Amino acid sequence: MSASAPDGHPDAAASTSAFATWRLLHASSDVFADHTAATFDLLLLEWQAERARVLQLLFLTLIAGACVFLLIGFAGLLLLAAVWETAFRIPVAAVLMVLFAAVGWLSWRKSRNLDISGVQPFATLREELKKDRELFRAQTREVS
Repeated sequence: MSASAPDGHPDAAASTSAFATWRLLHASSDVFADHTAATFDLLLLEWQAERARVLQLLFLTLIAGACVFLLIGFAGLLLLAAVWETAFRIPVAAVLMVLFAAVGWLSWRKSRNLDISGVQPFATLREELKKDRELFRAQTREVS
């Protein structure tokens, strides 16, 4: 048997169901708009926090890199100046070049394998979107 409205028309039940769905969507549109705005605000807030964190990390890395570069350079100059009048000046310069190259290569390799201490940007937003998706799925199952 097919579903029919009290007046006997089979299309009347479908139109009543469609009208009820339209009323539900119309009533929830304001809630959906508010929720979308709140989600977007959360996205912007987390983006600003992540941007500030990355910029701070970049700035501190540049400062540390410049200081280490200058320290290594001046340490090499000091060592060369200390052995300049001896027969060891060429071997010392060669050892310093190999040492600086090795340290640079090791630090580059380590930076490639660096874990960013478990930081997961936009974790709160992802959790909220996951909850919203589950809630939406549950509600659409109820309507169906």
